[in-house]
Amino acid sequence: MHPAMEDGECSSCHEQQGEEHAFELSGEGNDLCYFCHDQFDQKRNQHEAVEMGCTSCHNPHQSQTESLLEADSVQSLCFACHDESMIERKWVHGPAQTGECMVCHNPHESDNSSLLIQPPPELCYVCHSETEERMKKKKFIHAPVADTCASCHDPHGEDIKFFLKGEVPQLCYSCHEELKDAMEAATFKHEVIERDKRCLNCHQHHASNHDSLLNSSTEEICFSCHDKVIETPTEKLKDMKSWIEEHKYPHGPVLDNDCTSCHNPHGSTNFRILKESFPQRFYAPFTEDTYALCFSCHDKRLVLYEKTTKRTDFRNGAVNLHYLHVNKPVKGRKCTACHEVHAGKDPKHLAEKTIFGTWEMPIRFKKTETGGSCSPGCHKKQAYDREEPVAEELGEDIEAK
Repeated sequence: MHPAMEDGECSSCHEQQGEEHAFELSGEGNDLCYFCHDQFDQKRNQHEAVEMGCTSCHNPHQSQTESLLEADSVQSLCFACHDESMIERKWVHGPAQTGECMVCHNPHESDNSSLLIQPPPELCYVCHSETEERMKKKKFIHAPVADTCASCHDPHGEDIKFFLKGEVPQLCYSCHEELKDAMEAATFKHEVIERDKRCLNCHQHHASNHDSLLNSSTEEICFSCHDKVIETPTEKLKDMKSWIEEHKYPHGPVLDNDCTSCHNPHGSTNFRILKESFPQRFYAPFTEDTYALCFSCHDKRLVLYEKTTKRTDFRNGAVNLHYLHVNKPVKGRKCTACHEVHAGKDPKHLAEKTIFGTWEMPIRFKKTETGGSCSPGCHKKQAYDREEPVAEELGEDIEAK
């Protein structure tokens, strides 16, 4: 009961008018309530119901519900105005499910949006303290987490586990639009993006000690899959982890454990999800754009000059043998005809074999102090020397073929 009524102090709120049972309120609207109760106009946001009048939610005399509510419960009172469908979901947040709206909301006023009793994410951490502890130990925090958990989670309920507002990756794309556009345009997609936990196969959703919110280092993530032979519809991908461990000289990006220097981890318009263009076939007409991937690190002048004495050591006198092999209008040989792109057994990453169709041709390269020689299946044994040019130039035999 309202204390004034319980004490029989009707005159606290009513004034008798002429007739015996004619009473008028002794004040207008909420001002009458504020004579005893604190006034609700001190905070940035007020509940609309307060403006409608205290008696829109409270019975001024008596009720079966605490706080003299005009309903059987807080939840049923709230749903007199708010849409009840918010809890008619497969997954419902505990306070919403049990009708404890005031665990999170102030029913009268608040300085926080949605009349929250604390700003997020601090409000969420009141219950989810273990998440807060994890956040404190991490170097990188996902931007929505630092802002408000409600960016990704519906605080009342959803049909997706963990109250997510959408399925991954569509939920991720709601912020990462540029990634969505890139994936829609990609002709080669990283298979890991489309299976199991999708984005979360590689990324943490809240926080991480690794850049880009990765689950672990780039090396560990890549080798969690590429530690075995992988069958694809068109080819077999080698066990890259074992290959690199077995070869003494890794390519610079591999040495830096930075697979993403060359590969886009999500998808690409280039085969093998390469970040820039590189020939897919053994033969390729030469253009600078065709080798954009290599030239993003290596000096393109390596293959632009037919003769040089300083751009490369792979020359017969001044004849640039890189130019001779690669820079052709029709049948240029791509870099991987002779080099391993991940790791090799010598400093120049020369391959032991080159793949031509289904034929694995041994290169049989032998280095000398001022040059070297090789005898693969594409030509007979040929030698080169930077100081004493070999008379029968390598290029003549290749051109004949």
